Amino acid sequence: MFRNRVVGSLFLVSCALLIAAACSSSGSTSGQGGAATSASSVGGAGDGGSAASGTAGGTTCSGCGEDGCCGPSCGYADDVDCAVCDSAVGLTEPMLPCTAERPCKRLLKLYKTVTELTEPTAIPTCKTSAEGRPSFDDSPPLQWPDPVDGITRYACEARPTGTSPAAGWPLLIYIHGSGGSADTVYNLTLLRQKAEEYPLANDEKTPGFILVATQGRNLHWPTDNAEDGSKHDTFHRDFAANRDVALVDALIDGVVAGGGVDENRIYISGWSNGARFAGFYGITRHVEPTPMGHRIAAISTYSGGDPYENIRHGHTPSCKLQTYPTSDVPFKLFSRTCDMIACDAAQANKLASDPTNPMVIG
Repeated sequence: MFRNRVVGSLFLVSCALLIAAACSSSGSTSGQGGAATSASSVGGAGDGGSAASGTAGGTTCSGCGEDGCCGPSCGYADDVDCAVCDSAVGLTEPMLPCTAERPCKRLLKLYKTVTELTEPTAIPTCKTSAEGRPSFDDSPPLQWPDPVDGITRYACEARPTGTSPAAGWPLLIYIHGSGGSADTVYNLTLLRQKAEEYPLANDEKTPGFILVATQGRNLHWPTDNAEDGSKHDTFHRDFAANRDVALVDALIDGVVAGGGVDENRIYISGWSNGARFAGFYGITRHVEPTPMGHRIAAISTYSGGDPYENIRHGHTPSCKLQTYPTSDVPFKLFSRTCDMIACDAAQANKLASDPTNPMVIG
């Protein structure tokens, strides 16, 4: 009963408050199977892995074109960038960031005035910039260099005002969607406002929660559609090598080390690409802890696809996870009936039959 109340509260805060298009919605639940933290406190976790991509003999490349093209005509530097699929780890290498040497040119339509991305990440402002939204300013962002690829990572942190309760505040990690940024949490949701007073601890005497919003990297995206842009890597499932897994590990361990966190109430949520990543991360990190021993207590996501599916509908060779994990983490999924991102096989098949749908797997 307590678990259901907690995940219900998390759902209300992290999903129902997202600003969505006006169309009908459906939800499903699964319970089975302040002060800014210093940069030094969130760096250094999650070492391991490679930042390069490569090819495997005889394996068909994924997603740059119908003929498997992964060369300059697809916006990539050369054929070495060809993404190789495996049913165990998805993409066999972490996704490549955008750089001046390897710019991202197959951009999401959200980048209306941008022709290419040459920086591996953007810097969030960590404050409200949209008109009509509650005004908050949590600048400057947290920042630290990734110990493997050297890319500076960023996040926004907000803590409730007042003295921390004896057990600490709950911690909610928010993962933005494709083409978004950590600032999305200020400009497109009410999460920052709720962080001040909403009793996510399920106790009216403990109002508020610590909110941390991640900043994704600008990534080359291995799909048929033009989708390069700010994302979190959901296609490379090797936890030891995925740099966005390392990002969230470092944030959780660093923020907890800074004090004031209820270590039994660490939650993760996300929207679209962020929802997909939140599910992927939360399912594993509920069972296998972060380097400092912390676990995800519950997940609540909005409009996100299956993180263990193929890169695209009917993808060959299969990138779909061979054996799905089992977990008893409370998990709330929320999606709209008009979503373009499939949340199950039936919806994926339906969307794939619609020639007007630009994105099936997401």
